[in-house]
Parts: sequence; C-alpha cells; structure tokens
Amino acid sequence: MRGISATFRDAVVMHPTAEAIDVERARLQHAAYVHALRSAGLVVEIMPPLDAHPDACFVEDCALVAGAHALVTRPGALSRRGETESVAERIVDLLGDTGRVERTYAPATIDGGDCLRVGKTWFVGRSARTNDEGVRRVREFFGALGFAVVEVPVEGFLHLKCVASRIDDGAVLLAEGTVDPAHFGNLEVVTVPRDEAYAANAVVVQGTAIIAKGFPRVRAALEQRGLRIIELALSEIAKADGSLTCLSIVLG
Repeated sequence: MRGISATFRDAVVMHPTAEAIDVERARLQHAAYVHALRSAGLVVEIMPPLDAHPDACFVEDCALVAGAHALVTRPGALSRRGETESVAERIVDLLGDTGRVERTYAPATIDGGDCLRVGKTWFVGRSARTNDEGVRRVREFFGALGFAVVEVPVEGFLHLKCVASRIDDGAVLLAEGTVDPAHFGNLEVVTVPRDEAYAANAVVVQGTAIIAKGFPRVRAALEQRGLRIIELALSEIAKADGSLTCLSIVLG
C-alpha cells in the first residue's frame, strides 16, 4: 500500500463531485483499511506518499502479481506513469531473488484495476485505460505461466473491478447489468443490485470480506457464504474514483 498524497484532492476523476475531497478524512479511511487487512491476518507494507502524484495511493493500477511473478503496468492516464517505478522496486525487494518482474512498454497501456485474477485466470477489462496492446501484454506474460487470459469489454465505468471482484477461486461478485456474466465461464457469479455496484468491489482474504459501508445486500450475499464482514467508510476514496482493491496489491 501507499499513503495518501497531500495533493489527493487533485486526483484524476471521471465525474468530479460538488464536494471536494477531504484529504485528512481520506487518510483516516485509508488507515482503517490498513487495520482491517491486519485484523484479517495479513502483513501490510506501506510505502510513503508521492505528493507529485495525487493518485499514487491507488497502487493496484501499477502492477499485476501472481506468486513470485509480477508485471509492472503502464497506466492509461499519462499523469500516473511516474508512479510505477517505485512500486516495481518495492515488489522486487519483497519477492526476493526468486521473483520475476517485467515491465510494460508503449504503446500498451494497462491499469491494474482492469485486471481480476481468479485462480489460474486473469480477466482483463478492455477499457479507456487498458488498450488492446495491454491485453496482449498480460496474455504474453501470464500465458507463459499457464494462466488463461479473458478479455472483458468495459463500457460506462472506469475499470472492470469497479463492478466485479473475487470471492474465492470458484466465484466472483458482480454488479448486475454491468458485465455479461458469460465472460466468467464456469465460475459462480454472485450478482448484487446495480444500485449497490460500488460495493461489488470487495476484498476477500482468509475468511474475511472487507466491503464498503452502507450496502446491505452485498453484505448479506457475502455473509451467506460464511464470511466474516468488515465494513468501512470510503466516502473520500470514492470521490477520487477509488475503491477498496485500488488501495493495495496482494502478494501471493
């Protein structure tokens, strides 16, 4: 993870809200997510903020990781391309000598928020931020490691993971009316109402589901699967087009 920049209120957004981002409140919400991850049994590494890059807390967009293998991305927003190198360096340190880390080069663009890993499959959103060459780069890198790569058209929202996330290696959470469930093949697709789409971006780790606060039907769907639920307020993160998964890269 990376701390919230002092310039976070200048983050790139598709639809700016009338109310400005409260940076201090965003930091409190970020800290609550750190606490939730640790309470689920994870070790959390926090990189210092990059004040020259307002969006830098959204580290998920900077790299795709599976086991000891990592693909550093090339974000679709030009202003974010300076974020990746420090993330790459930290991942190299964490993976150690057995790790394999490669880069993505022009003309490919990839945002990690478009890339959903479920078991041995990467679902890659073809969006305004991830282009055809980016999808091919994911297929080139991870295909050689035995992963299937499935392209998923994304229209009307920023990233694939704005509306979909992994529950476990056999199931995904999906906001209805956003992506054709057929793209997920034989996986179980747990749909939630479109008006709770924001909470379809959930982090499920070690029997705990961390979700946005205030979405009762998403909570109920995950509770029915026997998961412990942690709800978090994310008002300021949402103002910057961010969700829970955006704030972290899970290694493993």
